[in-house]
Amino acid sequence: LNVGIKADGQRLALQGLDVKLDDSHIQGNVAISQFTQPLYSFDLNIDKLDLNRYLPASPANTPAATKKPADKTAQTNEQVIDLSALKALNAQGAIRIGWLKYGNTEAKNLNIGLKAQEGLASLDPLNADLYQGTMRGAVKVDARAVPAISIQQSLQNIAVGPLLADTINNDMLSGNGHLTLQVKAQG
Repeated sequence: LNVGIKADGQRLALQGLDVKLDDSHIQGNVAISQFTQPLYSFDLNIDKLDLNRYLPASPANTPAATKKPADKTAQTNEQVIDLSALKALNAQGAIRIGWLKYGNTEAKNLNIGLKAQEGLASLDPLNADLYQGTMRGAVKVDARAVPAISIQQSLQNIAVGPLLADTINNDMLSGNGHLTLQVKAQG
């Protein structure tokens, strides 16, 4: 760990951050200001990040997860996404990751910009190179009165077979694919 710390009554900044964590090398700057309603700012470069090292093992194979309820009325398919934490989040910054792995899925050259303020958050850009192609787009979330999510993504020249094999363990398709996605959801 190598970092310069600058603090006064208004701001705490970690400048010239240079951290080696497991197999990852992280460089950049992180700051917090407006301590009563904190504003977080960051600009980080990470050479490689294997998220599997930091996430708990999947509960899919545990006895409790495979046990089915005796009464079908006890089952529910309703999934709730709690966006309330975004209401208090004030942050802006950028993260660039040279190589990222989650499960078996890999991506390169991730570029993520974050802006969050007063219940509105956006990941823009949300770009990556994956499976011989590119992903470019943005995600916007409104966590105010009626939660809403907007996703715009363009995937170009993606090798579909390897992507499906790594993400859902099924390579039922092959070839290269192009996908433009525009989704808006509310409620």
